[in-house]
Amino acid sequence: MKFIRKYREAAAMTLILLLAAFLSIFNIWNLGYSNEFYAASVKSMLTSWNNFFFASLDPGGWITVDKPPVSLWVQTAFAKVFGFYGWSIILPQCLAAVATVVIVYCAVKRHFGGMAGLISALVLALSPIFIVVSKTNNTDSVLIFFMALSAWAMMAAVDRGQLRWLLLSMVLLGVAYNAKTLEAFLILPALFAVYFFGTNLKWKKRIWHLAVATVVLLVVSLSWSVVVDLTPASERPYVDNSSNNSELELALSYNGIQRITG
Repeated sequence: MKFIRKYREAAAMTLILLLAAFLSIFNIWNLGYSNEFYAASVKSMLTSWNNFFFASLDPGGWITVDKPPVSLWVQTAFAKVFGFYGWSIILPQCLAAVATVVIVYCAVKRHFGGMAGLISALVLALSPIFIVVSKTNNTDSVLIFFMALSAWAMMAAVDRGQLRWLLLSMVLLGVAYNAKTLEAFLILPALFAVYFFGTNLKWKKRIWHLAVATVVLLVVSLSWSVVVDLTPASERPYVDNSSNNSELELALSYNGIQRITG
């Protein structure tokens, strides 16, 4: 009985992970290439390092996709290892979804106990929209994965009052930005509020930490876009859906304000 009580939480979490993996991965081999726009980009990115870095939509390197490259980089890596198939470019999103279930469990357990963590993980694993999104090659699952990691790191930063955990949270959120631009920042006000009101540090130190964290977030988030924009237009693809061939303009306009105003 002691053995069962000792390991029942781990056993329950294992069952939840197996369930999440089954719901996400089952039948992906029959789903074709899902979003063929992104699939075409992955196939193009396999042809050269230049196409890979700039997330080129076509093998000739004439035009990019309209999203930053992190999710597509991961898909391209899987396609390189397993071959270019529908299931091989969908699989990374499935694995990201399963990993997110683990992160949610760990984050909730930290403050509310094992049972709350298990319930939270199970609810996420059974969420229909979460399952459906994970069975595509869209960028959302990788976005959610890095946002969840950022929130987990922020909780550690609040508990320990250490700048390095806060910076780790911002680095992870910056990576999430490079999966789907400004959508990653939807949780930023909550993250900053948790750190500002949740730590035991002096007020001035909290403000200083958050100022440094903001700089780190901007550097990580904008690093790829700035490199693209500084590259001569003749040496890279045109930025799709931008009006002036700029990744920064694409993020702020087409993938930013236009998502709200239409």
